[in-house]
Amino acid sequence: MRRAAAGFLILILGSCFIQKQAEGNNMENKTLIEKIKDPGQDLFTRITATRNIKDTGNDETLSLLRDILNRSKPESDFIYQNWDPLEAERIVDLYIIEALHRLGDDSELKRIPVLIGKATHIIQGPYGELNSAVTVIRSIGDIGVITMLIDFLSREDAGTEAKTNVVKVLNHLGLPDAPVFGNTALILDSGQKYNYEILMFKEEMETLVTLAGGKIELSAGVKKYLEQNNFKRGPLKIKDLTLAKIMEVFPEIWGFDYYIVDQKIIICTPLETGERWIAWWDTNKTLLVYNQESTQFVFE
Repeated sequence: MRRAAAGFLILILGSCFIQKQAEGNNMENKTLIEKIKDPGQDLFTRITATRNIKDTGNDETLSLLRDILNRSKPESDFIYQNWDPLEAERIVDLYIIEALHRLGDDSELKRIPVLIGKATHIIQGPYGELNSAVTVIRSIGDIGVITMLIDFLSREDAGTEAKTNVVKVLNHLGLPDAPVFGNTALILDSGQKYNYEILMFKEEMETLVTLAGGKIELSAGVKKYLEQNNFKRGPLKIKDLTLAKIMEVFPEIWGFDYYIVDQKIIICTPLETGERWIAWWDTNKTLLVYNQESTQFVFE
């Protein structure tokens, strides 16, 4: 009898503890939500608050997070040095979508490609717009998001810049057998260092092709771009750099990608990379899975 009474008392105390803990978490969530929706808070504080939201089983938290997603954005479009208020709000939106996923609500995942497409690249660093998108997508681990990104690349109403943003995210998600980049040192492994000076962008690219002796080629898209955008790059002095080092550092500066095929490096535009991602998806969409332990997308 005493054992039964003691067991009942423990059950009651345990239930009270759980209830108090849930109430405490709910209060903490409300405090965090106040920080998340306040544009006067610094961006890191808002992101941290979003990632600290706890699952309390309370629909109120979900409702409040959705309300923030649908909030009115700052009216000012004035961009400061390294700061864009509207970009900061989009970054917060990405982390809110991640928080909603943790709470069991994936209804807002469809916003991710649109947010990526609007990226302006003013805010730099690990919490910049595209880096945040990569972090959030890998944290969520939903194959459906990859599908959405690929579908976005096929949209006729999506502009070049928006598609380029999506390609950049795909390029850095660590997807298996990616159709972009590769180890250029295996092809450009002579170790020879070059010194030269160029003035125009087209001259820079053609000089690289010449020095590579057939190991580097320009895609049709790059050739067309250079004909239309042969802007001044210099005088730019290249000093004591190997071709492999140039290919490691400069593509991002150029705004180009590259891939390797038949022991040749093909420098291409992001839109051409996008076409390669669409073909990659057609081949691999049934193989791709998410490894929760490594937070990586892998082939099963």
